[in-house]
Amino acid sequence: MYKKALGDGFEGLGFPCVVGLAIYWGCLTVGASEIPECFRVLGTTVPADKQNPPKHGFMERMPETHLDAYEASADETARGYVVYAKSYLSEVYPRTTPQPSQVTASLNGFSTRGEIEPVTFSIYALEELRDLSVSVSDLKGPGGSAISSRNLDVRAVRSWPKRVWKNPPVNEYLMTPWFLEKLDTYTIPRATSRRFWTNLRVPATVKPGTYRGVITVTIGDRASYDLTLTFEVLDIELMNSPVKQAIIYHMHDDLSEEPYLPFPWKGHYHRVAVNLKAHGFNAVFIMLPVAFHGRMVDGKAVFDLEPLAPFVDECNALGIDVIFNMTLDWVLPGTGPSDNYGVNIRGFVDSWRARGWKLPILSYGDESDASDHWKHFIRHLEISKKAVPEAQTYTTIVYPWNTDIFEPHLDIRAHALLDDRVVEPTKKAGRELWQYSGSHGGAQIARFYRGVWGYRFGLQGLSDWVYFTVYHKDAYLDDLVGGASAGGPNHRCFVVPTERGPLPSPRLEGIREGAEDRRYLHTLDTLIKMTRAAGNTGLADAARQYIDDHLEPLRELPRYKKDGAFPHQVVSGRITDPAYFDRLRLGCATHIKKLQDVLK
Repeated sequence: MYKKALGDGFEGLGFPCVVGLAIYWGCLTVGASEIPECFRVLGTTVPADKQNPPKHGFMERMPETHLDAYEASADETARGYVVYAKSYLSEVYPRTTPQPSQVTASLNGFSTRGEIEPVTFSIYALEELRDLSVSVSDLKGPGGSAISSRNLDVRAVRSWPKRVWKNPPVNEYLMTPWFLEKLDTYTIPRATSRRFWTNLRVPATVKPGTYRGVITVTIGDRASYDLTLTFEVLDIELMNSPVKQAIIYHMHDDLSEEPYLPFPWKGHYHRVAVNLKAHGFNAVFIMLPVAFHGRMVDGKAVFDLEPLAPFVDECNALGIDVIFNMTLDWVLPGTGPSDNYGVNIRGFVDSWRARGWKLPILSYGDESDASDHWKHFIRHLEISKKAVPEAQTYTTIVYPWNTDIFEPHLDIRAHALLDDRVVEPTKKAGRELWQYSGSHGGAQIARFYRGVWGYRFGLQGLSDWVYFTVYHKDAYLDDLVGGASAGGPNHRCFVVPTERGPLPSPRLEGIREGAEDRRYLHTLDTLIKMTRAAGNTGLADAARQYIDDHLEPLRELPRYKKDGAFPHQVVSGRITDPAYFDRLRLGCATHIKKLQDVLK
C-alpha cells in the first residue's frame, strides 16, 4: 500500500517503499558489537512516584482522530489484539482505533549508512494485555553483511494528561503522546492503542542492499506474533549541511527552586549533549546557564567558567556550537567585575577562548521588539561589536515589520514570524536569517519546519524553545497543576529529563527527520552545481525541476497579520499527506544516486 501512496518513479534505487524515514546524526559508540551511545544515554521511564499524575478535576477531551469501532477478525479476536501501522508523523492516541488498510504483518524502511531510521507500529488491545514485550532480531543483508539487533532501540510512546490550552482557560486535558519509554514489559488496557517505536541505527561499515529481520511481539506464555522487517541501505553518500539546527537550553537545574544550580545527576550534561547530537542539533542556545563569576586582573575582566565546563566541553567535543545569553543581569554586567559593559564582554569571550572553546555567538535581548526594550538592546549590540568584533551577534525578533530595527550591529536575525517583509530585506542587508519556535505541534510540523520550510526560504539557522522547562518545580510531570486558571501548561519541552537520562519525544524525532531532509536537499543542491559545472546540464536540470515541483505547496508565502496564524503553520497545513515527506526523500535519493554516479 505504501508504494501506491508514494507513486512510481523511484525504481532506480531498487528498494521497497517505507513506513518510517531515514535519519542521521552521529551515534557515538565504543565498538561495533556494543549498543550505540546515542541509545545508551537515554533514560527508561519517569520515576515511579510520578507515573500517575492527578487530574485535578479536569475532564478528558477526546482526540480528533480515528475513533470508529474496529471489527476484528476471528484470528485477531483469538489473539486478543490487532497490529497496525500508520505514518509516525500521524498521532496515535490511546483512543485511536485501527483502520483495515493499516493492519499489517510487515514493516519497511530505508536509510543511508550512518543514519537512524524510525520504524513504528501500534497494537490495539481487544482485551487487556499484560506482560507484553517486543524484541528484534539481527537484520541479514547481502554477502553475509548484518545489522546487529544492538543497533535497534525499541521503545513505546507514552501518552500523558496534557492541558488543553485555550483562552479563556478550560478545565480539559487530552491524553497526548509525549515521550518514548523503554520497559521490560508493557500493559495495554482493553480497547486502547499503544504505539511502539524502533529507532534503527545503520552502521557506517555495512554494505548497501536489502536487509531482513523480524520484530516479535510476545505476551506472557501466549504464541508470539512476528512482523517481518525489510530495510534498504542506500548506496549514496550525504553531505553535512552548514545550516545551524539549534535548540534553546536551560543549563541550570530546572527542577530546583534555587536558581542557577547545576543538575546534580552524574553524567547528566554528557547525556544531554550526546542526545542533542544524535537528534540533529549542531548548535545550542544556553539561555539560562549555571552561576559563574568574574574578577578584575591587571585591568581586564576574567571569568571563572569552570561551572559551564561540564556541558560546554561536551558540546565542543561533539561539534555543537554555542549561542550564549549575554543579557543576564546577574552575570553581565550585574555581577561582572567591571562597571564597563564592554570590558565585561571582552573578558567573558577571552575567558571562554582561553579554555579552548570555539568562539560563541553572543545573544542580546529576547523578543525585545515587542516592547520598548529594543532601544536598550541596540546599545548592547553596539557595545558588543566594538568590544568583540570577531563574535557574531544574535537576537530574536517577533514581528516581520521590525526586521531592520537592530541595524547596523546585528549579524543574525532570528524571527518568530517569517514572511516577505523579512526574507528579502535580510538578504539585502547581508545578515543571516534564522527562525525560532517553529516545531510546536506534532512530529509532522517539526519535520516540516526543520526541513523543507527552512530550505525553501534559505534559513541559515532554526531553533526552538525549549529543551525543557517547568514552572511548578515540585510537580514537574503534572501538567494540570494550578487548575484551569493557570491558563498555560506547566512544562514546555522536547524531552523529559530523568536521572538515568533524557526521554525523547515524537516531536524531537520529527526535528531530526527535518534536519535530515535538509541534508538530502543540501547534497542534491551541491551535486546539481557540480554536475552543471561538468557540462551535464540535462541531469542537473531534471534534478532541479524535481525539487521545484516538490516545493510547490510552499510557493506562496502568506503575510502575517497581528494576532493571526503563523505563516509556517498556514503553509504546513497545505501538506495533508505524510507521504509527501517520503516522496521528497526518495526522489532526492534517486537524483543523488544519478549525479554521484555521473561525477565519479
